Amino acid sequence: MKTLALQATTCTRNHTENASAVLVVVALLAIVLAYLSFNLRALERLRREIKLVERHQIQRLQSASGSPTQARTNAVPASASWTFSQSYANR
Repeated sequence: MKTLALQATTCTRNHTENASAVLVVVALLAIVLAYLSFNLRALERLRREIKLVERHQIQRLQSASGSPTQARTNAVPASASWTFSQSYANR
């Protein structure tokens, strides 16, 4: 009789521990998903802001130089570009 009561108590305790572990995992998963969602929204806002700043900068450079072809940017000029094969051809 004592062994049956002991087995029932052990079985109930194991189910309770398993249920608690599942709840903890689900709660952690929910927290991680919320964090991921907030970060994705923040990244999207930053992308929009960068595009807006880029548009303003292009407009400013175009108005300062008078024409879009004379605008100076930090872009590498086409004449300065090189390829990997060109660098070995010169050796």
